[in-house]
Amino acid sequence: MERTVTTQPAAVRRLRRGWVPPWLLGLALVLALTALLRAPSLLEPAWHDDEGIFAALGKRVVEGGVLYVDAWDNKPPLVYLVFAAWYGLFGYDVPALRVLTALAVVGTQLAVFGLGWRLWGTGRGLAAALLYGVLASTPFFQGNGSFTETFLVLPAAAGMLAYVLGRERSAGGGTPLGYTAAAGLLLGLAFQFKQVAALEAAALGLFVLAAEPRPWRQVAALAAGWLAPWAAVTAYFAASGALGAYLYAILGYYVDQGYLGAESRLPAWASPLRAVAPLLAAGVVLARRRAGGLRTETLVSLWLVFAAVGTVMSGRDYPHYLLQALPPAALAAVRPLPLRRLQRPGLASAAAAGVLGALMGMTFISSWMTRYPQISTPYYENAAALLAGRASVAEYRAFFEKGESVEWMRRYLEEQGLAGRTVYV
Repeated sequence: MERTVTTQPAAVRRLRRGWVPPWLLGLALVLALTALLRAPSLLEPAWHDDEGIFAALGKRVVEGGVLYVDAWDNKPPLVYLVFAAWYGLFGYDVPALRVLTALAVVGTQLAVFGLGWRLWGTGRGLAAALLYGVLASTPFFQGNGSFTETFLVLPAAAGMLAYVLGRERSAGGGTPLGYTAAAGLLLGLAFQFKQVAALEAAALGLFVLAAEPRPWRQVAALAAGWLAPWAAVTAYFAASGALGAYLYAILGYYVDQGYLGAESRLPAWASPLRAVAPLLAAGVVLARRRAGGLRTETLVSLWLVFAAVGTVMSGRDYPHYLLQALPPAALAAVRPLPLRRLQRPGLASAAAAGVLGALMGMTFISSWMTRYPQISTPYYENAAALLAGRASVAEYRAFFEKGESVEWMRRYLEEQGLAGRTVYV
């Protein structure tokens, strides 16, 4: 009688012996470094206006209020709902909020790693995840705070990853529509954190239009996924009697008064530049389609161009606006150089790169580098001084803009017997 011998793959045998893949160990180290960089944020006082606004509206939701009616702000609803859910579970304190923010950053890191891995291998995926984690976790970009950009990049990066994974399964016959729809859904969720995330969806839509063999079916699937969160949110506010207030907050306000209107800080001559880079990028991509197709990695370049335009959409000098462009920037930084194509650069490509550089430069040379002390290395020195006992809590809080005044107001309200009451300042 013959004996049948079953052999297991070498990788399975190594796993059974406790072997850890090197890339997994590397990813664990990258995430550990990110956690270390973010650890001082757990000590921060409540000091930033945006976080206070999001917390106030989230608290109002927990108390049964209706967004945009009982408490108003000009962002889509998802950031307030996330704050409401998290604070409903863990209470209204800064450390809990910082843990939520760290989870969002780590989730984005994993998506960036996945994209780098699928495009160029585990080594470049780890490098991209490390670069993103460092940039998004230091105060230079206000990455230690909890802003809409901090959260929108997670579903945006996950949406790009979903599409890339689906494109791998296409075998030349077109990306499975389910993957494209899932990408659209995730990008639609990103928009529900902040309106400028629509630019990420536009970047993917342009790539789909230029790269897919049956582009209009893919565009329809992408649009259907992107509109799904819109439909759910619109139905909710219609049922709540707040549809008009909601639409004005996220659309009408921006044209009437907001970033595209009276509150825009871009000079009149510079405003049209926001459209130049996307238009040039679209021209380059469509020209390459006619020349013989697009590589999947081209999506990273498109994503970076459109996200960078989003960072300067308002012309305001807030460092955290740059967080939106960090995932594609980290991927672009580790991308292998296309040396053969660089020997004959196209005029349109060079022009697009020049306009992008000018737009980013307008942001970098603006006044925020000197206006925000939190973007400098003393941020970590301040935390170390507190932990070592060389600085008092009051001295530590004084480092942060409005840190002392917020604490003073809290004590004053308690002394007046108003603890537990809601006060909007």
